Amino acid sequence: MENLFNEKNIIPPDFIISMPIGANILTAQLQSDNVVIWAEIDDSVGLELRYFEVFMNGQPIPRGDRIYLGTIQNGYIVLHIYEKH
Repeated sequence: MENLFNEKNIIPPDFIISMPIGANILTAQLQSDNVVIWAEIDDSVGLELRYFEVFMNGQPIPRGDRIYLGTIQNGYIVLHIYEKH
């Protein structure tokens, strides 16, 4: 069954989320002072670990295979969220 998933317990700079296999990540945004990742999922399949990185604005981003998910702005803090592959 298709469903929407969100994860709010994001702790920079790196974090891991267990989510259904093949989840389609939609975005990362700020919701009520929490960084949240939303994804379309099939909740009838098993789980896999997905790896994410958070970089502050101006921080060097090391070379590597990653997908940009979004930029979070909260006051003076600007964070860039990526999924690492």
